Amino acid sequence: LRSQIFSPGDYICREGEVGREMYIINHGKVECIIRHKETNRREVVRTLKEGNYFGEISLLKLDGGCNKRTADIRSVGYSELFILSKKDLLQALHYYPEAKEILEKLGRERLGSYASGTLDKENHSLPGNSDDTDVPQFKAIRAPSSTR
Repeated sequence: LRSQIFSPGDYICREGEVGREMYIINHGKVECIIRHKETNRREVVRTLKEGNYFGEISLLKLDGGCNKRTADIRSVGYSELFILSKKDLLQALHYYPEAKEILEKLGRERLGSYASGTLDKENHSLPGNSDDTDVPQFKAIRAPSSTR
């Protein structure tokens, strides 16, 4: 697990790239941008914040084994992200099969929402990481307030 800082407007991932790591937001916010199925326009469908994660879909090969990114992710302001390599993720999930099941379930829900275009147009939310409901978070690894 390593940390990296992104500046405002930096793209962390691009749709179609091969996924080699997943990300956990330690500080800041990022936008998830997808191509709308009907209009072919790119649109921000959600904003992810501290504790949220992304990138698991391509690492777990939930996209039919293509291992490709399903969205663009762009930093909003300065963001610090923890980066977890595919090798380290798969090794950890070997020892924690329950966590693997949860990641796979939520990843499939997100992927299904992307593919079907069933985004909640009111709040642009997708399953598995909404801004105002039960958000899957990696709270245990977040740095204490005194180190921020």
